[in-house]
Amino acid sequence: MNQQIYKAIARVLGIILLLVGVGAIGGGLFLHSSVSSQLSEQKITMPSKENLTTQEQKDHLLQYAGQPMEDGNQAFAFSDYYIKEHLKQMAGGKNYNEVSGEYMKLSADPKADPQKVAKLRDLRADMFQGNSLRGMLLNAYAFWTMGTVALWAGIGSLIVGAGALIYSFLGKSTKRGSSNTTA
Repeated sequence: MNQQIYKAIARVLGIILLLVGVGAIGGGLFLHSSVSSQLSEQKITMPSKENLTTQEQKDHLLQYAGQPMEDGNQAFAFSDYYIKEHLKQMAGGKNYNEVSGEYMKLSADPKADPQKVAKLRDLRADMFQGNSLRGMLLNAYAFWTMGTVALWAGIGSLIVGAGALIYSFLGKSTKRGSSNTTA
């Protein structure tokens, strides 16, 4: 193939990559904006320094202490290092399924202490709500992360597309001499 064909391919590829880059950046900005506005509407405030009780919480949440939750990274930190810790403490390290199983077993026993059944029922409801909130916040984090990946992919596409276009217009042309040799 000659140089002109390479340049034509580079031109087409460059235009496609520029369009993909613009689309990816637009998608990434949309995802970030969506997650940010949804989290802002919830008016969640990150825990204050005084409410961070473990070193792990301090390591992951101190940078956000007292701030309004507005991005996916905050949602992840709050979910995994604040809510999750509280759920573990409430249930003595048990997960929702274990608490729910205990409740179902105890509530089926006609001889069970009604106060213990009520206490387990309430704990089960709290665990369910906490885990539901964690799931929603982790979804916000996932969409935020997809937005970040789209932004970086868009930037990469723009750079490569621009490089391809520059090559297609300014790339060095070489003339090849034809050698007609006959055997």
